[in-house]
Amino acid sequence: MKLSLNWLKEFIDIKVTPDQLAQDLNSFGHEVEDVIKVGNDYILGISITANRGDCLSVLGMAREVAAMYNLKLKIIDYPISQINKSTTNKKINVKLKNKDIYDAFDVEIIENIKIKESPKWLQNKLKLVGIKPINNIVDITNFVMIETGQPIHAFDYNKINNGNMIIRLSKKSECIVTLDGKNRQLDNNSIIIEDGKKIFDLAGIMGGQNSQIDKNTKTIVMEGGVFNKKTIRATSKLLKLTTDASHRFERGVDDNNTCKAVDRASELVINLDQNSKIVYVMGALTDLRKSNTIDIDINRINNLLGTRLEPNQVIDYLSRLNIITDQQINKLTNQLTFNIPSYRKYDLTIWQDIAEEVARVHGYDKISKSLPIKTKSTPNENYNKKELLKDVLVENGFTEIYSYSFADEKLMTMLGNNLNKSRHVINSVTPELTHLRMDLLPSLLTAISKNPWAPEVKIFEIGKVFNDNEEKWQLGIAECNKNGQGIKQVLDKLNINSSIIIPDQKVLDHLKIRRPVRYVIIDLDTATKHLGGGQLDSCVVENGLNSTQEMQYKPISQFPPTIRDLAFIVKNDTDSEQIRSHILSLDPHILLAELFDEFNFPSAPSVNNQRDLRNMKNVAYHIWLQDLNKPMNPEHVDNITKQIIKSVESKFKAK
Repeated sequence: MKLSLNWLKEFIDIKVTPDQLAQDLNSFGHEVEDVIKVGNDYILGISITANRGDCLSVLGMAREVAAMYNLKLKIIDYPISQINKSTTNKKINVKLKNKDIYDAFDVEIIENIKIKESPKWLQNKLKLVGIKPINNIVDITNFVMIETGQPIHAFDYNKINNGNMIIRLSKKSECIVTLDGKNRQLDNNSIIIEDGKKIFDLAGIMGGQNSQIDKNTKTIVMEGGVFNKKTIRATSKLLKLTTDASHRFERGVDDNNTCKAVDRASELVINLDQNSKIVYVMGALTDLRKSNTIDIDINRINNLLGTRLEPNQVIDYLSRLNIITDQQINKLTNQLTFNIPSYRKYDLTIWQDIAEEVARVHGYDKISKSLPIKTKSTPNENYNKKELLKDVLVENGFTEIYSYSFADEKLMTMLGNNLNKSRHVINSVTPELTHLRMDLLPSLLTAISKNPWAPEVKIFEIGKVFNDNEEKWQLGIAECNKNGQGIKQVLDKLNINSSIIIPDQKVLDHLKIRRPVRYVIIDLDTATKHLGGGQLDSCVVENGLNSTQEMQYKPISQFPPTIRDLAFIVKNDTDSEQIRSHILSLDPHILLAELFDEFNFPSAPSVNNQRDLRNMKNVAYHIWLQDLNKPMNPEHVDNITKQIIKSVESKFKAK
């Protein structure tokens, strides 16, 4: 949005420089992208967030600046000129065919109109904010929209059949030629205005060509309304038509300002042409609603913001935003009820929204920086065991999958599931996925069938399964390869005694799986039963999953690490993890020691006087060296590297 500083000063007296104003608005929650000097004025380019439709006007931004600087806003009244009903029988017949498509509606008829060029002051104001002047009537409607935020539209009264304005939702395939000359086909959910013979307005977005103002116009209908924001947005996106009006309606327009805005437009018409006169005003359909209220607890606001504001401070901050309470402070509870102004009803709906407003006025920079209070929680042993279970499976070459809880009815039947005990899905995602899975096998086999190109598939899933009276967690493991020993190794490591199953060949043929498959399905409680004792208990500690061990913070260096790769030849029975731990203990500058290669040498004897490497293996590590305070010195890196080599050779008889 482009905001003229001189126009803003018509509503509020501000003494700061344009650059200072821009900086303060940024701190107040409005991003000012640029400040451009144009003649004796300054134009601020402001990015208005989607929830602040009330700021898409000079008046709206004036309210924000007044609150920011604790200044008084100049209230501009728009007194309506005397209505002369005796000279005309013209009127507007408004009919509403659909409920909930508008919040406010106001029309006025003005006679003796002369279409001409707008005065220079009006043209200049519009040009400064990026709007092209057209004629006095259209320019006035645009001027009022920029000033108040209320879109206004003017129709040629003589082009409307008998003054009928029927507001309804469109019917599918109805069409309207809009002011840009394009024929637009509508759906059955667009708000339109018709006169019984034709559609002449795409309400809230753009007027129709068949009711536009032209040089022969003598009588106009000045119309202002507030239409359903969701419907306007849907139509705008459907037609790929975004206008200044739709942009504001989508974000919320103040339904308590519609009548004033129409009065303002009509008054400008009268002031610019003394011969014109208002002969009819209709605002009976305006649906002015009671202001919203929000109950707040000042203690909760302080807890959320990390402040210690007194109740009177909060009341003062909110009153600057016209968020008022008429209650006395309850010193015991610090609870109050605040009235929300009509122009903020769209974005202020819960007490956290009020807390944000308090923070804005108080100043984000005044809120002290503090870490959250450390609290102790009950360790989640089940989660820790589940994560460790995943680690064991991944370390043995298996990949975790996540799949839908739905299963194909035919596949379930082929696998022997009793569908009478399954849960049926009423509104299924697809016709095939009509049941919740009773075990993980359908998910595992479906995943394998979708990867026919892989030389081997080793997968597992931890997920919920369902029957007619319960749901529970299961572990499913499957592999599709020549070796077929992966599952057995995992079961041995987990100390689980369970049979490995081969699916029926008919099932594999149905899924077009051409290789042997082995699987095991285990209840999760059984799978994690032995996690916590013996060898696996040490794995818990090594992986940081020991709930009794307090996590320690380690600072991060701003300097990049230096990496060296070292490879050693050791005996087959040497534990590579022990070597890694030993390397880490040698110097505080060693950040990481990462094993990236490990292989056993062939068992054949050496030839041609080469070294005998039987019963030996190669282990290789990435060594990360880093200093918290400065870049690593090359000489220092070399010394640490030599220290690592010497120590590993000595302790592990390595080469």
